[in-house]
Amino acid sequence: MMRRLFYVSFFILSLSAHANEWQLVFDDAGASAWNTKWFLEGDKASVENSENGMTFSAGPNLREHASHAVLWTKQSFEGDIKVEYDYTRLDENLDAGVNILYIQATGLGTEAAPTDIFLSTEQRREPWMKYYFLNMNSLHVSYATDGRYVSARRYPAADLKDFQTGTQVQPIYRDIDLFSPGETWHITATKIGHRLTFVAERDDEVHEFEWDTSKYPPVDTGRVGFRHMWTRSSQYSNIRVYEKAPQPNIVAIILDDAGWKDVGYHGGDIETPTIDRLAEGGIRLMDFYAYSTCTPSRAAFFSGKAPSELGIVYPIQHDDNYGIPADVETLPEVLQSHGYHTALIGKWHLGVESEFAPLAQGFDYHFGLRGGWTDQYTRENPETGYDWFRDHEIAPREEGHTTDLITKDALRYLENVGGDPFFLCLSYTAPHVPIQVDPDWSAIYEGKYDTNTRQGYAGMMTQIDNSIAQIVEALERKNLFDETLIVFFSDNGPSSPGKKWYIPEDFHEVNFYGNDGHYGDTGDLRGWKASPYNGGVKVPAFLYWQGTLPSESWESPVIIEDLYGIIVNLADGASSVDSDRPLESEDVIRASETFYWRTPRNLALMNNGWKLVLHADTPNTKNASPELYNLAVDPSESVDRAGDYPEQVERLMALLQHEFSKDAEPHVNPNLLDK
Repeated sequence: MMRRLFYVSFFILSLSAHANEWQLVFDDAGASAWNTKWFLEGDKASVENSENGMTFSAGPNLREHASHAVLWTKQSFEGDIKVEYDYTRLDENLDAGVNILYIQATGLGTEAAPTDIFLSTEQRREPWMKYYFLNMNSLHVSYATDGRYVSARRYPAADLKDFQTGTQVQPIYRDIDLFSPGETWHITATKIGHRLTFVAERDDEVHEFEWDTSKYPPVDTGRVGFRHMWTRSSQYSNIRVYEKAPQPNIVAIILDDAGWKDVGYHGGDIETPTIDRLAEGGIRLMDFYAYSTCTPSRAAFFSGKAPSELGIVYPIQHDDNYGIPADVETLPEVLQSHGYHTALIGKWHLGVESEFAPLAQGFDYHFGLRGGWTDQYTRENPETGYDWFRDHEIAPREEGHTTDLITKDALRYLENVGGDPFFLCLSYTAPHVPIQVDPDWSAIYEGKYDTNTRQGYAGMMTQIDNSIAQIVEALERKNLFDETLIVFFSDNGPSSPGKKWYIPEDFHEVNFYGNDGHYGDTGDLRGWKASPYNGGVKVPAFLYWQGTLPSESWESPVIIEDLYGIIVNLADGASSVDSDRPLESEDVIRASETFYWRTPRNLALMNNGWKLVLHADTPNTKNASPELYNLAVDPSESVDRAGDYPEQVERLMALLQHEFSKDAEPHVNPNLLDK
């Protein structure tokens, strides 16, 4: 599918204009006034500026503690950081010891070693190394050493004897013949979470060193410093420190078969106060499209691709040995690589076999069903039996409505999250059939609708809204709400009124509201679930992030796979806006491009406000009569304009052929087509 640049680049084009992955927070060319940005420890040391940079020299006497020296930034740095500088060794003394880069140093918070090391700098006028490793929290990288090694340490040591082994982070890189006198090297040291890297570059040479510090407590705040052991003299220039823009937690809330007008903020008659409050406070995606059935929409969201490119055009069944191909990098896999913990709680519907299940596709944790639907109280499917998993194992049976079980487990998950960012996908099974709900939720709709089915459906929506309120309360209680992006959408429109699907009415014994009337409300949109018209694919959606995203209605078209690009870019750190100007819609809105839908029975394509519908399985079907709708004036797709605008039909058919040519061979279970 033609990529919609405006939306995949939602934050690349807008938020990144205000905040890159790394934000420059300290910049010193080294040419002047060193003491405005640095303070020096070591009475015998000196610092001089020139147009070539800052020359830092330790004391003159070998093996004298007083001839050590440390040059500290006056500024402290938070979170993940990157330090860059050009380094030239000036001394030629082979016994000159070592250069050390300190990364985020603080004191231990004691009376003798206050957290702010500037407050105790007088104690280190003779900068004996012992004080530092016994009284500071810091990471340390040794380089340009007389022993020809590069190594890392994590302070503090338990005692003096513990320094050599207790602080050493493995591995030690030996026989490193770098940093000869007179050579200028560009140094880049990066600390992201528990990963520490040190890269030295010169001309065509690149030397990379890496350490895993996960066995140690994290280092996440403090100053940067340069240590010289006795007689060492070096020149530093172009010194820059970057902080990584904060990574938000991400909670994706997926509703199952909710219609365009089944939420209050779209003018619906179901009570959804929490959903409405979040939507009104965020970016309301007023022209948002999914696919017409569950599996394709979920495949698009988790892959960032049109599902037909993966061969997915219809729901996957229990006897299908199929899912997202292994060579596709899924959204949770990308987020894992960015340090996120990932959890799916609820419905998967992208493959039942273990090789296609959530834990094989990037999730650390899964609690819920792998298939498409079950009884809301027993987790039983009449054809496939009990379908409820915790990770790889069948989960024990427990009482309660599926919505409540999903919410309860999500609350447990949130209660136990640590300091790392998380991606929590809450994939509810409601208001999908079977329409079952506790009477407490449906009672407020008694007598409001003509049929029990719609009453039960409305109750299921209100129950979900209450669940979302509990999630919000948990985030607030953990002080995570302001740090969390909430992504909300439905996977497709509701079933057509009275649609029986494949559900035997006598299978459901608890609080079953039947299937004899309207399920959801699509407003003025034409069509229902599994149809190529907008009632089946245009669904409610919004993005909410308190204090970061604006409250705005976004009228430009968006499709579900574009959410992948938004979330991935946020994980890269493009998460804050220019403090002088809040994010506005004109920062991000771009003209719509091409959207494409494929099922075993229909094809549809939308471009520049025109939509083409073809009731055929290929664009080459003979005698298939394309339908054409001008959505700008006819959003209900009520008037076929194919006869009036043949040039538009020809243009859109060419685009349809192009999109179709990119599809993989579709996998469609014939048993489903018969139902």
